[in-house]
Amino acid sequence: MLVRIPDGIDDVTAAAVFLKGLTVRYLVTDSYLVSSGEFALVHAAASRVGLLLGQWRASLAAVAIGVAGGPEKAALAAHHGYAHVIDYNSDDIVANVTRLTGVPLCAAAYDSVGRTTWRVSLACLRTRGTFVSFGQSSGPVTDFRVSDLARGAFMGHPAKAFRFYSRTAGIAAEISGTVREDPGWCSEGGCRDTASAL
Repeated sequence: MLVRIPDGIDDVTAAAVFLKGLTVRYLVTDSYLVSSGEFALVHAAASRVGLLLGQWRASLAAVAIGVAGGPEKAALAAHHGYAHVIDYNSDDIVANVTRLTGVPLCAAAYDSVGRTTWRVSLACLRTRGTFVSFGQSSGPVTDFRVSDLARGAFMGHPAKAFRFYSRTAGIAAEISGTVREDPGWCSEGGCRDTASAL
């Protein structure tokens, strides 16, 4: 399969961000349509997906609050578009999100960690906020009850993210369309290398 890469994006950048970029595109446009000025919580902000997500949200003037472990990872996330970074090793995530956002809290929470963070993600959401669970690096989400959504959050499931690879018809057209949706900062040199992600 061939996908035309827009002018201004070199082959190395395209190769480095293609798969992770498709995931971030799904997070920004399909799981929850990002609006400028809105707050979102992002776990694993210093991961490769996290670093791209921080940059993409910043390019849309949306505020990303990253969660990372340790000062080095926190600094890396801050360098990649996060307006605020919370060190989960030393800071209370919910208390800091409440302080940063005020009463509305976050419009969305992107959680690739799973078992150890999903309750924190829900606690950081505003009423009818969107909880996007798209990974389980700490293990699968367990002991979840519908009553846990009493605040009014909506939970998104990651299966949609991988429709690019599970379908045969129309796959090239969809991927090509995704590439054309480059948010601008990538082709203009604003997409920082994520190969050094911790």
